[in-house]
Amino acid sequence: MTIAKPNSLKEAELSKEAYKARPQIEPQIQDLVKSVEILGYRTIASCRGHCDGVRVPHPWLRTREYWPQLKETVSEYNSSAVVQWTLDDNTLQPTAHARTEEGLRMLQIEADKLAQFLFSRASDKDYETYVKERVVELW
Repeated sequence: MTIAKPNSLKEAELSKEAYKARPQIEPQIQDLVKSVEILGYRTIASCRGHCDGVRVPHPWLRTREYWPQLKETVSEYNSSAVVQWTLDDNTLQPTAHARTEEGLRMLQIEADKLAQFLFSRASDKDYETYVKERVVELW
């Protein structure tokens, strides 16, 4: 039985492994985590970003290992994006940093745009593999 990729990222379930590793994945970063995982790249950490002067002032996620193909896809996205993203040392993050909560919210919206772009690059086969191997069972 073939499992077709849903029409929207919101319809996709979060992977079992990502959920077990980080049961409190913040809603502001969940779509980016899902889109990266659907493409087959395993994530190990993520954060929505904070403007408290202590923690990182932008959303980010970390993959288990370095993926040149993901870097190429992000570069393709950057060619027409307002906010640029980098993938260095297994960490995907914007080049911009927020100084205010409003600025942070803007970066979170940009993370959602990147997530949608990445999801649009996923094939039905990518999604089927993701579901069969990694998706959280419905509770």
